[in-house]
This record gives sequence, C-alpha cells and structure tokens, in this order.
Amino acid sequence: MKIAIGWYCCCLVMLVFLSKELLAEGSNRGADRDEIVAALQRIQPPTFRDASYSILDYEGCAAGNSANCAPAFARAVDHAAEQGGGRVVVPPGTFFVKGPIHLQSNVNLVLEEHAKIVFSADPADYLPVVLTRFEGVEIWNYSPLIYARQSTNVAVTGRGTIDGQGSKGFQKFRRKQRRDQNLVRDMGNQTIPLQQRVFGHGHYLRPSMIQFFNCSNVLVEGVTILDSTFWVIHPVYSRNVIVRGVTVDSVFINSDGTDPDSCRDVLIENNTYNTGDDCISIKSGRDADGWRVGIPSENIIVRN
Repeated sequence: MKIAIGWYCCCLVMLVFLSKELLAEGSNRGADRDEIVAALQRIQPPTFRDASYSILDYEGCAAGNSANCAPAFARAVDHAAEQGGGRVVVPPGTFFVKGPIHLQSNVNLVLEEHAKIVFSADPADYLPVVLTRFEGVEIWNYSPLIYARQSTNVAVTGRGTIDGQGSKGFQKFRRKQRRDQNLVRDMGNQTIPLQQRVFGHGHYLRPSMIQFFNCSNVLVEGVTILDSTFWVIHPVYSRNVIVRGVTVDSVFINSDGTDPDSCRDVLIENNTYNTGDDCISIKSGRDADGWRVGIPSENIIVRN
C-alpha cells in the first residue's frame, strides 16, 4: 500500500510539473503570436505623392541602344524629390545604366511591365565610394547598384526586370577578394576608425545589388532581379521594410536573395528565389564591429 501511495504521489507531482511546463509553453507561444500580430500592424507600405516622372522626359535616355541613362535617372530622382516625391517611371524597353541609381526620400522607382534596366559591367562606374556594410562590417566601398541612405518612404516596384550583370563585370573580384575580405574583418575587430576603412578602386569587394542604408518605410515589390553582383536585396539599419512578390534569379556566387541586416519590423513574403547562396539570411553585423554598432535584427517575418 505504501508503495502504491508513493507511486501515486510521484505521478501526481510529475503531472503537475508537466502541466505547468505546458501552460508556460502555451503562454510563450501566445506571447510570440501577439508580437507577430503587433509587428504586422506596424509594418505598412510607404505611400507616395501622385506624380510621375518618366526617364524618357530627361535628355540623353532612350530605349534599346547603348545610350547611358544614368544621368536621366539621377535627374528624374532629383526632380521628383524636389517636388515632394512621386514615381520615377521606367517605361517598356531596355535601358542601359552606366553607374548606380541613388534614390531619395519619397521616391518610388517603378519599372513597368516589359521594362528592363541593364547595369554596366564596369566596376569603375560604381565610384565614388559610399558608406556601406560588407559582410557585417562598416566600410566605404563601391556603391550598390540601387542605393538609398538615410531616406524615408523609398521603393523599387513594378513588373519589370533589373539585370546587374554581376557575373560579367565582377567575376574577377570573386577570385581576388580574399585579401580585402580578411582586411575588412581585421579592421572591424581592431576597431579601426571608419574614415580609414576606404576600399573601392584597387580593391576587390563586390557591392550589394540593392541596398537601403539607415532608411525607413521601404518597399521592394513585384520586380524580377537577374545576375546580382553580390547580396541581392540588402537593407541595413532600416525599419518598416517590405520585400514582396519579388523574383530573384541570380546564381553568381554569394548572391543571397534577401539579407535584412540590423533591421527592425521586416516582412518578406511571396518571393521566388533561385540564388547562388542563401535565399534569406538574417544578419546583425559581424564580430567586434557588430558589437560596436550594437543594433540587432528584430521582428523579422518570413512567410509564403
């Protein structure tokens, strides 16, 4: 009888313990679910002024030939920003761009269906250097092909295509990057001042394809992205970011699809990835430089 009572008491204690554990686990799941719901309520697409600026309205840009449309893109973005924002429209056709496209606040770069941007394969076209993050370490390097810094309400949308030609112009960079790659890591670990971390000409660190650096209210939606130089969509220190309905077809080495880096409130959904590396990778800097900056990635939602 004593044995039976002891066994019963032991089972009762175990049952109570397990019940508390299950209740705690259920409570945690409920809290996580509440956080996701709250994050989704905060993550909203940017809105833009109802105005359009076609790149064809700016001198020197034409579809279907080798004319460099980079100046037209720059003027269209400047004009839109000066007027309070709107859509910089790329109409149907193929447009060659010899250099980066730098976006500004309240500008939505819209690629209409059958529109295609083909970026130059010459790395020198992506100078002068800009502030960026290479594999988790802050440096000055070649500009990403599409870049925005400290901007609010900024987007790349539409049904068109963006071709980075990364495997053409930056192929030799992949073979020669090791020395610079190690130097970047050493600089980060030794906390070398940022103004001394200057790469670009004479170095072999590839830029990201699309980067939003310290931006808020960011949208990338609908576009097809081909042959990236490096990481494809790379928001850094950015908040309220949506990457939705994008097709990435880029098998060049290290062409991660979407890499939110020290970002908050990010929604990645309904995308298709065929990449030469990770489809999605969540990052928060690297080694000592990541600790120095001290910005985690949080509230990142990936679905569908």
